[in-house]
Amino acid sequence: MTKSVLKKIFIFASIASFLWLKLSHIDFRFGDGNAYVYMAQEILNGRIPYRNFFLADPPVFVLFLTFLKLIIGKHLLLFQAAPIIIESATAFLIYLLLKKWNVRFAFLAPAVYLFSFSILSTSNFFTGIQFVVLMMVLALYSYESGKTALSGIFWSLACLSKLYAVPAFVGFLAYLIFRKKPVRRFIISFVSSSAIIMAPFLAMSFSNVADYTFFHHFRRPYGVSKINVFSLFISSQWPLLALGITGMFLKKARKILPAFVLSLAFILIFKDIYYLYLNILIPFAVISAFIFCEWILSKNGGRSALLAVLFIYVAFGAQSFMNYLDKFDDYGNFYSLKEITAYLKSVPDSYDLYGSHEIAPLTAMESRRKIFGNIIDTNTQVFAAKTLDVEKISESAVEKGIYLLTHDTVIPELRIDHTEYENFFSKSVFEKNCALIKRFSNPSKLEYANYIGLHLCAKSQSVVQ
Repeated sequence: MTKSVLKKIFIFASIASFLWLKLSHIDFRFGDGNAYVYMAQEILNGRIPYRNFFLADPPVFVLFLTFLKLIIGKHLLLFQAAPIIIESATAFLIYLLLKKWNVRFAFLAPAVYLFSFSILSTSNFFTGIQFVVLMMVLALYSYESGKTALSGIFWSLACLSKLYAVPAFVGFLAYLIFRKKPVRRFIISFVSSSAIIMAPFLAMSFSNVADYTFFHHFRRPYGVSKINVFSLFISSQWPLLALGITGMFLKKARKILPAFVLSLAFILIFKDIYYLYLNILIPFAVISAFIFCEWILSKNGGRSALLAVLFIYVAFGAQSFMNYLDKFDDYGNFYSLKEITAYLKSVPDSYDLYGSHEIAPLTAMESRRKIFGNIIDTNTQVFAAKTLDVEKISESAVEKGIYLLTHDTVIPELRIDHTEYENFFSKSVFEKNCALIKRFSNPSKLEYANYIGLHLCAKSQSVVQ
């Protein structure tokens, strides 16, 4: 066999191994993606984002899921395959991009990307980051292929999915302008495609679009500790980050340096970040790492140095992979979904569902119930930022009557019996009007919450036993 054929076999084997590993463990999980799929369902039912329900992001990702919902229909588990397939496509595009730049080890890039800890752990959840990264890499590849207008469109799709893609776009545009590259078609395609996408939503609900997608984020308080987020990110893949950051200073990687730097600056400055946000840095790190490895090989003694780097990377990567299998492979699994939906189908259907956005939307779709008031996204920050009023929503909910879903922690030996609801429901309203109907066991390795609680909340209760 020729080297070319062996390289192609390795690329195929890398992607196929990732697909087998992830798809063979596919299951329903908690996460923001459940809320996004419910939003997609609502769009198909004639509801409009921003006007009929709260959406904290620009609409492209939810519109993408709406298209998928048309294909997938009621087979909701298939949505869990979306991030896995998207990441595989991104890995292949990174290979094509490096190949276009004549990086001789480009065929190894899909394996390095897909089996990095960040991609392994976050591809279990369809949060939108995978789609954003795919659009960004498509934009880079399109530009390198001479399709500047198409690159602008892909950048637009990335930025109008999640606003944390904007710093990367600004960085890439700044590089083009600084290097005096032609940008007229690029900018026109970005602006025109963005205008076409946003115009209908702005026309129907300008104030809500502006408030939900922009001003809301400035009102959000500090969230998860940045020290904890960065500690996990760095400790789980420091060899890749070290190689990638070092390679940024080489001439071939300079075109992605501003995008990387501005993305990192945004993550450092923005008050409320999550681990998955940092995934936007991974494709840049992988691309730059391979450019750096090629540079090492070009120096005297480079082969020995590169072998040493490879040994360290593989040893650390194996340890990181085992850590993923041990602690994160089944993280967030919604084991009790079938039991909860079966129970809900057996009780009166006069009450809508409400609760944590990680569980209520998926449970509603599976049990053929509605989400109360179309309040789909109940993330803590929505209420902490005063974008939605938790007291008004809670009062309205008990006036109509709802089934409330909560994450519960029950550890008898430690005398712990805690119901988590105060992030999205009023404590005073809960204490006066809600009664626990049933708890469903949902054990977790990394979270204290080990039950899902179902409560009947109504001012005139007839509690279901």
